[in-house]
Amino acid sequence: MAWFSFLLFLLTISPFAVCALNFSTVFVWDRFDFSWPSHQNSFQSNFEPNNILTYEHAVFGERIFISFYFFGVPVTLTWLSMTEAQSREPKLHPFPSWTMHEEGGCEKIKEIKGLEVDPVGRLWALDRGSKNCAATKLWIFDLANNDAVVLVHQFAYHVAIHDLSKKDLRELVLDETPDDDWLAYIPDFQAAKIVVFSLKRNSSWMVKIEKIKFSAIALSPKRNRGLLYLADQTQTELHTVPISSLRRGDKKAVDPYLAGNKTAGSRRMLMDSRGKLYFDLERSGSIATWDTNSDSFQEEIVYRKGELENKFPFSFAFDSCNNLWLLIRNGTKYQLLRAAVGARFYLYNDPDVLPACGKKNESVGPELSISGPSMADKRNATVHECDESALQNLHVLNVVLSCCNVFSFFSIGFQLFWFRFLKRKIDVPAKAPEIFQQTPDGEAIYEEVQPCTSSTSV
Repeated sequence: MAWFSFLLFLLTISPFAVCALNFSTVFVWDRFDFSWPSHQNSFQSNFEPNNILTYEHAVFGERIFISFYFFGVPVTLTWLSMTEAQSREPKLHPFPSWTMHEEGGCEKIKEIKGLEVDPVGRLWALDRGSKNCAATKLWIFDLANNDAVVLVHQFAYHVAIHDLSKKDLRELVLDETPDDDWLAYIPDFQAAKIVVFSLKRNSSWMVKIEKIKFSAIALSPKRNRGLLYLADQTQTELHTVPISSLRRGDKKAVDPYLAGNKTAGSRRMLMDSRGKLYFDLERSGSIATWDTNSDSFQEEIVYRKGELENKFPFSFAFDSCNNLWLLIRNGTKYQLLRAAVGARFYLYNDPDVLPACGKKNESVGPELSISGPSMADKRNATVHECDESALQNLHVLNVVLSCCNVFSFFSIGFQLFWFRFLKRKIDVPAKAPEIFQQTPDGEAIYEEVQPCTSSTSV
């Protein structure tokens, strides 16, 4: 019955159209190093290059921003230039300066986790705090104005408790509202709530989420803004909550809605401008997508080389040139990968014509300098080829499944015919005349014969 097992295999994989993204390696580090200041000894005492773990990254213009876990590094927020793409291991620079990372008072940067860059050119950085400065802060920097600090908001105790053991704030997504406000949604994974910050009002509040755990978030795209997506690394369910409840600051806990079931849990999620949700699949080393415009939930694997180690974090981010950047740890090395996806990230409207890259503040690295067709044309061609490839794969799969169905029909018919043939052969001896019958006890039953009387008298 090998054919039946093969059919079951095809039926199992048929819901998942595979269209792998063509990632190319931009940077590789065997170990990280920094552009040290002249007074480097005060920072190098905290430097343990073999114990460094990245957490998040963001891309804007010609710069890539990377945040780190606090142990083993002299600074937890760094940047590097894309113009260094020809360097195998480019050195990292502190952001915004070494001075902002000096040990001392609570006015310094402690441990940066979530990162996001808005279309205006502001970098939003979530500072988890430290043992001695446990208050969580949100830093906002103006990248177009010499990285000046726009605002530092410290969350009140009743919004985000000032105790590192009782909170877990490490992600954020941004929401541009119709009344020209910018909101940051920051999940507290330990307390099962969403912390909301308003830039316009410079105030914050929190909204409880009922009944579920979550460790990853994403926001629906700008053109159809309405939902916040929540997922957990230990559960397959994908839930949503309406952002209207978050904007209002509802006092009553919000009930989430089940949007679908993934094949595994997720640590990270990201939305693009067209409504495609990217997420990792735990234990499989894969990244999948789901088109949130679809009526049904269906995963599409786009990366499955098995290089996402579960115990080490990875991150992904969009740039302004419609590329998806993936930062992963592969064994002892770190790699920064890039793939054209034909869409921007969720804070932008989806453009009819993709912007050309290569202009000032729009560079994506020396190896992307091209002549001939524009970069936008190449991205459109890449996405089109990917779509055509997936469609061809589905056509082939449909043909194979159809052939299997026809084969199954004839196979079942042949088995029924053979069964009836064998049954008739078995039933033939049973229809022969019986010479005698037996009682249930096994004794023969004889027909009683009456004595024959003769009419001849003696």
